[in-house]
Amino acid sequence: MNRRTATGLLGLGLLLPGVLQAGAEWTFSEPLNVDGNWQAGVFHHLESSGRRNLVVHGSEVCLTWEDNRDGTPQVRVACRAAGDPEFSPRLRPGAPRESYEPALLALGDQLLVAFEAEDGVRAGLVGQPEALALSPSGAQVTLAPAPGGQVLAVWAEKRERHRQLRGAMLRLEAGALRAGPAMWLKGIAGDGDQGYPAAAWLANREAHVVAWEDRRFRNTVLMSAIGSLNDGFSLPMQVNGLWPPHSSEYGVSSGVARIALRGGAAGVLAAWADKRNFRMGHDIYAALAADSGRFGDNQLVQDGFAEGVEQWHPALAMGTDALVVAWDDDRDGNSDLWLTTGSGGRWSDDWNAAAMAGPLLQTHPALALDSSGRLHVAWVERREAGGATRLRYAIGTPVAAAAVGGK
Repeated sequence: MNRRTATGLLGLGLLLPGVLQAGAEWTFSEPLNVDGNWQAGVFHHLESSGRRNLVVHGSEVCLTWEDNRDGTPQVRVACRAAGDPEFSPRLRPGAPRESYEPALLALGDQLLVAFEAEDGVRAGLVGQPEALALSPSGAQVTLAPAPGGQVLAVWAEKRERHRQLRGAMLRLEAGALRAGPAMWLKGIAGDGDQGYPAAAWLANREAHVVAWEDRRFRNTVLMSAIGSLNDGFSLPMQVNGLWPPHSSEYGVSSGVARIALRGGAAGVLAAWADKRNFRMGHDIYAALAADSGRFGDNQLVQDGFAEGVEQWHPALAMGTDALVVAWDDDRDGNSDLWLTTGSGGRWSDDWNAAAMAGPLLQTHPALALDSSGRLHVAWVERREAGGATRLRYAIGTPVAAAAVGGK
């Protein structure tokens, strides 16, 4: 019995009865180049807080990232319509000299990008030159859909001694982007820094679930709360399981990082990097929040063939009948992307495709599922460790659709 089985298969089985009938499988296209071709000294980053870099928007798929091709870090956006041979760059809202870690989300019939700049957190509509200033000192911004054609932006900002989470509601008004007042997330403050937030809409509670890295217990834990900007949030609840303290050699906790959330019909799915098996490095864990908004059992998502190998950069997608988690690890001697699908209360064996594995180094996946069940994957690729990068993309067609000529 491997560690994943030993951690229990109860969480999804109890929370998703009858929702997921079969594991999703896809046939992948040949990879496309999104941007770059290993130009010396140029590096691409897919590092948004909450991992919101890839969006399916109508008939297009769009990716946002940051690179330094002009000598300083700058946020960029590129889109590809179905059938187009390549991605085309899009004007992204203006920013000062440097901008970082963008997050992308649909807002009505527009695309919204939020990012950290040297003068704080900004947000703007793709294709328009202006960006709103949301916070002069914020960082690590993420986005989540909200009802009524709105989007919730959440970021970390210094408040007295510690960084705390702050947010604003964004909306379209006469074709222009408008922001409501910036508000501290009421009810979640603690005596320690909060950072790297993620957020998702929990439809059956008509509320947002927000999760973040929290230092109130001296070591980093993952906390979450459910609520709204106007009415406040529940008391924070710990997401990662409670484990006995480690030794002074290995640290005081399991070590957790970079939680991501996605919402869907079944609830809100979370995935993160977790070092509770501290002699083997980080693993990828997942948990689901359903009716109550509280996350259930933690589940180790990778299989036994990943034993003793460190996993990084979790990403996830959630559709009507598919849960997908992706990460990168080097179990085959170099860094490849690996994925697992949730179905009927279990996670599949790990799998990948030729498009995202092989002698090159593939890292930092970004995922999106469209309404036809196609799985869109983007990632950073290098020829050697520490070398220049390029961005790659592939689309997976469900096997059942591919068998009848679906695209």
